[in-house]
Amino acid sequence: MNKKLSSSATFFVKYLFSLIWFVWLGCETISLYIKNDPDKYTWFLMWLFGSLFIYVCTHNLKSVILSGENLIVSNYLKTIKVPISEIYYIKENRIININPISIYFKNPTEFGSKITFTPASRFYLFPFDSHPIYKELKALINNKTTVSNPTR
Repeated sequence: MNKKLSSSATFFVKYLFSLIWFVWLGCETISLYIKNDPDKYTWFLMWLFGSLFIYVCTHNLKSVILSGENLIVSNYLKTIKVPISEIYYIKENRIININPISIYFKNPTEFGSKITFTPASRFYLFPFDSHPIYKELKALINNKTTVSNPTR
């Protein structure tokens, strides 16, 4: 049974939103320089810092599917399969609105020792509560550790 862990909007956020931001605000900034508008420096700084923020938050996002005992991870160009037993640590960022979840592996994969994905949106009453997908992954990892290593 396959369960999609990452948001369906990952492709949009990673590629389309970033491209729209870079191109649209970049063109606006260039047009202000052509018009010699006094706000050109403000727009340039907004474009620069906004672009850096978007890049840092989105360039590592992956699509993740839980398939039995494996994670199927894709960056939309390449897809790999990683056994759940390779997961070392899971971390959730509850400060950023998209609640990215990072999975750290015991051994490096083709995407490195860490992958990050955005879980599906959810309705929640307590904004700083952990995402249900994070809780599910954490429980899955704890159960695998308990079963494979009964001394823990």
